[in-house]
Amino acid sequence: MYNYKLATMINDSFNVTILSEKNEMNRVFYKNKGINFFEFKREKRILIDLLYRINLLNNGLRSFNDYESSRIIAEKLSTQSDSILEFMDIHSESYVYQKRFPKKKRNTKVIIRSHTPWGLLKKYFLPKEIKGVDAWWAFKREKFCFENCDLITVPSKDLKARLIDIYKINDKKIVVLPNIIDTDHFRPNEKPNISKQFSILYLGRVERGKGVGTLIDAFIKFAEKYKKVSLILLGHSNKKFLKESISKLKNKKILDRVEIHGFVDYDDLPTWYNKASLVVVPSEIYESFSYTVAQAMSCGKAVIASKIGGVLETVDNGESGSLFSPGNKIELFKKIEELYLDKEKRKKLGLNARAYVQKNFSMETLKPRYIELYKSIKK
Repeated sequence: MYNYKLATMINDSFNVTILSEKNEMNRVFYKNKGINFFEFKREKRILIDLLYRINLLNNGLRSFNDYESSRIIAEKLSTQSDSILEFMDIHSESYVYQKRFPKKKRNTKVIIRSHTPWGLLKKYFLPKEIKGVDAWWAFKREKFCFENCDLITVPSKDLKARLIDIYKINDKKIVVLPNIIDTDHFRPNEKPNISKQFSILYLGRVERGKGVGTLIDAFIKFAEKYKKVSLILLGHSNKKFLKESISKLKNKKILDRVEIHGFVDYDDLPTWYNKASLVVVPSEIYESFSYTVAQAMSCGKAVIASKIGGVLETVDNGESGSLFSPGNKIELFKKIEELYLDKEKRKKLGLNARAYVQKNFSMETLKPRYIELYKSIKK
């Protein structure tokens, strides 16, 4: 949704076009919103698809697919006359375009929006988790893209510091611009939640790296001490991890107090946030900002999140949310218990959280900053 929010926010100041992989939902959505939308499609290759399904040369296939997407994007853009092109750092989208059109030979300015490059994220994964994710030459491509673009934007000061350290980038080339939160979409429910059940919400990928194991361990201790409490897990799951987690909950006889759902549509997210008493974001892999944290805060919810990366800039610790050390299940349990027992503190954190997001991450706050940036780079 970042691309959509950005496009709608600046569409009255610039002529915005979005280029994306072929997707019927995107095509209809952007057409209805009056935003120019072009799409591309990768050709199917039977042998490549077969190798991918049988899990052979996974990292090499990932690298090939990333390159193919970058190549097709470059071909689509070669006939465009846009004055600014903004790419995501994911999969080194701009790699082929910048190879074909070096800075000295192009009139277009290239911006890379960096959320979490693989060169940074990689060290947070276990060796067994790398397969199929770590594309060959990923770091080399990322470094080339960062070095040859005109500007890099990041959502936090922490990510800026890490890019400088890992990729040796000049700090003047990197601009900190927080992610955009639609505070009209993510807003507190007008009708307060009167349920007597204390519910903890987790939203994100259900896997080890996101800290779900730590959350489950803390919840087990919490549920053994207090009865009218529940845990809600929303998001795509790692099947093996989910199976192990369900087994653990069964053994502790508290599986009946845990709801497990799959992916939730963006439009339905506020409903889930507002149903919860508390939102926990326990990530143990790097977060440059955390949309989940900011969205929950925008809904007026007290949030407990891990002290990692840019999360420390998303939450004003002790005022608009509470932070704990990643992987520390005892500390997390104590944080949950504290807010369970102190309803007034929970309410105060939620009110402060809403105000904090409106002040720092709303479209009204960020629009002039984004427009100023694009106007300055056009010169």
